Amino acid sequence: VANKNLTKTMLFTNRVMTFMMPGMMMIMNVLTVGIVWFGAKKIDAGSMQVGAMTAFITYAMMIVMSFLMLTMMSIMLPRAAVAAERIDEVIQTESSIVDIDEPETLTTHNGRIAFEHVCFRYPGATEDVLHDIDFVAEPGKTTAIIGSTGCGKSTLVNLIPRLYDVTDGKITLDGKDIRRIAMSDLREEIGYVPQKGILFSGTIASNLRFGKGDATEEEIERAADIAQATEFIDVKEERYDSAIAQGGSNVSGGQKQRLAIARAIAKNPKICIFDDSFSALDLKTDAALRGALSENVTDSTIIIVAQRISTILHAEQILVLDEGRIVGKGTHEELLEHCEVYRQIAESQEDGLSIVKKLRQWAESRYVPIIMVTAKTTELDRVKGLDRGADDYLTKPFGVMELISRVKALLRRSMQNHEIKQMKVGEIELNDEKRQVKVSGEPITLTYKEYELLKMLMSNTGIVLQREDIMVRIWGMDYEGESRTLDMHIKTLRHKLGDAGKKIRTVRNVGYQLEE
Repeated sequence: VANKNLTKTMLFTNRVMTFMMPGMMMIMNVLTVGIVWFGAKKIDAGSMQVGAMTAFITYAMMIVMSFLMLTMMSIMLPRAAVAAERIDEVIQTESSIVDIDEPETLTTHNGRIAFEHVCFRYPGATEDVLHDIDFVAEPGKTTAIIGSTGCGKSTLVNLIPRLYDVTDGKITLDGKDIRRIAMSDLREEIGYVPQKGILFSGTIASNLRFGKGDATEEEIERAADIAQATEFIDVKEERYDSAIAQGGSNVSGGQKQRLAIARAIAKNPKICIFDDSFSALDLKTDAALRGALSENVTDSTIIIVAQRISTILHAEQILVLDEGRIVGKGTHEELLEHCEVYRQIAESQEDGLSIVKKLRQWAESRYVPIIMVTAKTTELDRVKGLDRGADDYLTKPFGVMELISRVKALLRRSMQNHEIKQMKVGEIELNDEKRQVKVSGEPITLTYKEYELLKMLMSNTGIVLQREDIMVRIWGMDYEGESRTLDMHIKTLRHKLGDAGKKIRTVRNVGYQLEE
């Protein structure tokens, strides 16, 4: 009923506002015509001056416009009064979470967080959303929290800075109940990055200094470097003095998250909380950021809430939440073996860890390079082979069966190419053992794909290679019409080879050939 009444009221007021302006303009113009009509007769009769008529028109318009403004105010004032009342309610609301009269002082600053049989329910709710949460997050270690959507992951980490207070049990920081610590002291120990990164209008530097106003240039640059933000900051003309719009509307979602992470790190807190803060990062940046965190933030307690298993793979402690309860606790390997919920999450994401083991065994048994498969959500170049000794890292950017077929194609190509030791075509010499290319005795530097392209052309000298075959063997996949990528690599390769590059001949609508 209330919604229907509100709808009727809004429709009425909107209709009134719709017809008000044209109605008042009609009255104003009719009034002007009337004044001119009667004024013209009086001017013709000599009883009125033109100036008097003009002044009369001006006064009439002022009166009409005043009535127009009065009518608009009659609609806007009730709305403003209701809005002001609501704002006043918010201002007058007292926080339910306050400091005790005599808060305790932190004497140690290690950052050890302990949940002791914690339960929590939202105000006004009838059921707990967290049940008997009991764990310890140690300094210098990473504690990860994973679970399905709505299982209470964000609620759990929101209890640490006292955005809410626990219903039962207690949370301690370095042995002291956080409810007995002043909130200013508690939050000074914490660097918190929410799910949605929030930036303020100003500059990159002012945003990074938000948690620590006296942070030096070196500190904010170090924080940006750890958060993998320097790659886009350094290309800006003003670098750290570059402007940031309100809410960070002039940067991408991934850049916003990295700046929010850098802001938390710049504070140099004892506790770092990342509430699904890596969700907008591509997997390469995600892995680099986590590696930098483990290397540089060694004495802080790190708590990560994540949806992707690849984000928390190397955490010392992983908590698995299900319907507000901890149903699994341990390392990745332990949970895969003993926790059914975690195993289901891993299988649903199809992160391919079992496939990695099989491919590693297959590769080692055939003395071929280990294959690295990466996912880049904005590029088609998803499958990439690395030199021998590279660590393998697998995620799922496409179907598992398709992934296996592509990796097998790469392994077969690696086996074929591994048999080739040295080749020479004209002035071009290729030494595959040293992965070295020389032109007329002078070494040149090629990228991985340029080297593979040249090796493929040299091993098939005089043979016309079709575009599709080249792309499948070099990239492990069909680019589905994106042959301009291959053309670009061939063009660059020709340029680097100089005069010898002229031997690479384009066969129109077919492919390429290296002439003898």
